[in-house]
Amino acid sequence: MLDENTQTPIRLTWGGRTESSFDHYKEFIDLSISKGHLKDYQLSLSQVAKKRYVQDLLSQQQKEISETLEKGGVFMICGSIAMQHSVLDVLEEIATTQLQVPLSEFENNGQLLMDCY
Repeated sequence: MLDENTQTPIRLTWGGRTESSFDHYKEFIDLSISKGHLKDYQLSLSQVAKKRYVQDLLSQQQKEISETLEKGGVFMICGSIAMQHSVLDVLEEIATTQLQVPLSEFENNGQLLMDCY
Protein backbone atom coordinates (compact mmCIF):
# COMPACT_ATOMS: atom_id res chain seq x y z
CA MET A 1 0.00 0.00 0.00
CA LEU A 2 2.77 2.44 0.87
CA ASP A 3 4.74 1.56 -2.27
CA GLU A 4 1.73 2.46 -4.41
CA ASN A 5 1.23 5.86 -2.79
CA THR A 6 2.78 8.76 -4.66
CA GLN A 7 0.42 11.64 -3.90
CA THR A 8 -1.39 11.36 -0.58
CA PRO A 9 0.42 12.25 2.64
CA ILE A 10 0.15 9.17 4.87
CA ARG A 11 0.74 9.17 8.60
CA LEU A 12 1.20 5.79 10.21
CA THR A 13 0.41 4.96 13.81
CA TRP A 14 2.03 1.62 14.47
CA GLY A 15 1.16 -0.37 17.56
CA GLY A 16 3.24 -3.18 19.01
CA ARG A 17 4.56 -4.58 22.23
CA THR A 18 8.11 -3.21 22.28
CA GLU A 19 10.34 -1.12 20.05
CA SER A 20 12.19 -4.27 19.00
CA SER A 21 8.92 -5.62 17.58
CA PHE A 22 9.07 -2.68 15.15
CA ASP A 23 12.60 -3.57 14.01
CA HIS A 24 11.26 -5.86 11.29
CA TYR A 25 9.36 -2.94 9.69
CA LYS A 26 11.72 -0.02 10.37
CA GLU A 27 13.88 -0.33 7.25
CA PHE A 28 10.82 -0.47 4.99
CA ILE A 29 9.17 2.45 6.81
CA ASP A 30 12.31 4.58 6.58
CA LEU A 31 12.59 3.77 2.86
CA SER A 32 8.94 4.72 2.35
CA ILE A 33 9.61 8.09 3.99
CA SER A 34 12.69 8.72 1.85
CA LYS A 35 10.68 7.91 -1.32
CA GLY A 36 7.90 10.26 -0.24
CA HIS A 37 5.36 7.44 0.08
CA LEU A 38 4.95 7.99 3.82
CA LYS A 39 4.96 11.36 5.59
CA ASP A 40 5.83 10.11 9.07
CA TYR A 41 5.03 7.57 11.73
CA GLN A 42 4.57 7.26 15.44
CA LEU A 43 4.86 4.21 17.66
CA SER A 44 2.55 3.10 20.40
CA LEU A 45 4.11 0.41 22.55
CA SER A 46 2.11 -1.60 25.07
CA GLN A 47 4.82 -3.55 26.90
CA VAL A 48 7.25 -0.79 27.89
CA ALA A 49 7.55 1.37 31.01
CA LYS A 50 5.52 4.22 29.47
CA LYS A 51 2.78 1.98 28.07
CA ARG A 52 0.78 3.57 25.24
CA TYR A 53 -1.85 2.06 22.97
CA VAL A 54 -2.92 3.23 19.51
CA GLN A 55 -6.21 4.49 20.90
CA ASP A 56 -4.29 6.56 23.47
CA LEU A 57 -2.42 8.36 20.68
CA LEU A 58 -5.64 8.95 18.79
CA SER A 59 -7.31 10.41 21.89
CA GLN A 60 -4.47 12.91 22.15
CA GLN A 61 -4.90 13.98 18.52
CA GLN A 62 -8.62 14.74 18.38
CA LYS A 63 -8.23 18.02 16.52
CA GLU A 64 -5.99 16.54 13.82
CA ILE A 65 -8.23 13.50 13.41
CA SER A 66 -11.41 15.53 13.12
CA GLU A 67 -9.76 17.82 10.56
CA THR A 68 -8.59 14.80 8.57
CA LEU A 69 -12.07 13.28 8.55
CA GLU A 70 -13.63 16.61 7.63
CA LYS A 71 -11.23 16.99 4.67
CA GLY A 72 -12.02 13.51 3.33
CA GLY A 73 -8.99 11.71 4.77
CA VAL A 74 -9.09 7.94 5.08
CA PHE A 75 -8.32 5.89 8.18
CA MET A 76 -7.14 2.33 7.67
CA ILE A 77 -7.18 0.02 10.66
CA CYS A 78 -5.31 -3.27 10.58
CA GLY A 79 -4.68 -5.52 13.55
CA SER A 80 -6.53 -7.43 16.23
CA ILE A 81 -10.28 -7.25 16.76
CA ALA A 82 -9.71 -6.00 20.33
CA MET A 83 -7.58 -3.10 19.04
CA GLN A 84 -10.13 -2.39 16.32
CA HIS A 85 -12.95 -2.02 18.86
CA SER A 86 -10.89 0.30 21.06
CA VAL A 87 -9.82 2.46 18.11
CA LEU A 88 -13.38 2.63 16.77
CA ASP A 89 -14.63 3.75 20.19
CA VAL A 90 -12.14 6.64 20.16
CA LEU A 91 -12.93 7.57 16.54
CA GLU A 92 -16.66 7.48 17.31
CA GLU A 93 -16.13 9.82 20.26
CA ILE A 94 -14.09 12.20 18.10
CA ALA A 95 -16.60 12.16 15.24
CA THR A 96 -19.61 12.80 17.45
CA THR A 97 -18.08 15.40 19.79
CA GLN A 98 -15.86 17.29 17.34
CA LEU A 99 -17.91 16.99 14.14
CA GLN A 100 -21.41 16.15 15.44
CA VAL A 101 -21.55 13.26 12.94
CA PRO A 102 -21.65 9.53 13.68
CA LEU A 103 -18.57 7.56 12.65
CA SER A 104 -20.79 5.39 10.44
CA GLU A 105 -21.11 8.33 8.04
CA PHE A 106 -17.37 8.26 7.39
CA GLU A 107 -17.41 4.49 7.05
CA ASN A 108 -20.23 4.76 4.50
CA ASN A 109 -18.18 7.37 2.60
CA GLY A 110 -15.25 4.96 2.33
CA GLN A 111 -13.15 6.96 4.78
CA LEU A 112 -12.83 4.12 7.27
CA LEU A 113 -11.31 0.87 6.07
CA MET A 114 -10.62 -2.15 8.25
CA ASP A 115 -8.77 -5.44 7.96
CA CYS A 116 -8.80 -6.92 11.43
CA TYR A 117 -8.56 -10.45 12.68
